[in-house]
Amino acid sequence: MGPQFDGSCVSVGLPLSVIELASRYGSLANLLCGLALGAVAFMLGKKEAAPPHTIALLSSGVIVLAADSFLFASVESRRPRVVGSTVAPGTEYVCYQSWTLAMPAIGMLMVGTAVLVASIGWMIIQYAVLNDVENKVFASLGGIFTLLAVVTTTLSLIGACLQYLVFVNFPARPSGGAKAGVLAFGLTMAVIGCGMIVMRTVGLYRHRKYNASWGDITKSRFNALAIASISTAAYGLVGIVLDAVTIWISRSQAVPGTGEVWSAIVLCLVLPWIVYLPICYAVPGTKLRDSWKRYGAQAAR
Repeated sequence: MGPQFDGSCVSVGLPLSVIELASRYGSLANLLCGLALGAVAFMLGKKEAAPPHTIALLSSGVIVLAADSFLFASVESRRPRVVGSTVAPGTEYVCYQSWTLAMPAIGMLMVGTAVLVASIGWMIIQYAVLNDVENKVFASLGGIFTLLAVVTTTLSLIGACLQYLVFVNFPARPSGGAKAGVLAFGLTMAVIGCGMIVMRTVGLYRHRKYNASWGDITKSRFNALAIASISTAAYGLVGIVLDAVTIWISRSQAVPGTGEVWSAIVLCLVLPWIVYLPICYAVPGTKLRDSWKRYGAQAAR
């Protein structure tokens, strides 16, 4: 026997309401979108030439967060018909549909957050260069912030995917292979991305320790940031298209099929890494091969 949902898609053994979650996350997406839009307007209004890659990255964050707010609103608006204290027979599919739509929405929120933090990191390094800030830790803050954003959002995405698997398989448990696959992919990509961030940031710290000049730290890897910006904006448009397609498709069963479940997981966990990887690669710092470059002891500052 399947779960008996109430009007918020909550059941015994499934205490998390995706409808309430969409409401809270939608408000957070609105807040972050406003912050990103304000930052873009400020940078465009400055007399000095603002770095184009930072503006592009922030602008893509505005697009994905605005689309994310739309998608969360769509999830929140889907409510099953209730008879008494439980949903009416035949309308359980609304809860499964809401969870499936919430998956890419959660992914878009995490991507928008990471993009916003990475953009702040680039603003910090640009300020340090323009004002010739000698503090090595301050110059490295951009990489540190980006590292924390990538780690925390990846863990959140893994948690969302595991919760989704529990929901669509309840009362049975999701297979160990499915959970292991989600964990393995998420943690592997996190290690790769964080490894690049650490190498760039350590290279930046050591470069400033032994050199008075900034070199080409802020002039490289713009192509990677362009890929991240385009991918971020495209991700937001995919979410809107998915919402439209979901409305058109009629459902013959409540529980989504295997293909639909894994498509939702791909949209939530895999696609964000198309954005994360170029962001991690483009974190301010030296080239990867120069991260552990040997400097003369006498050059230490």
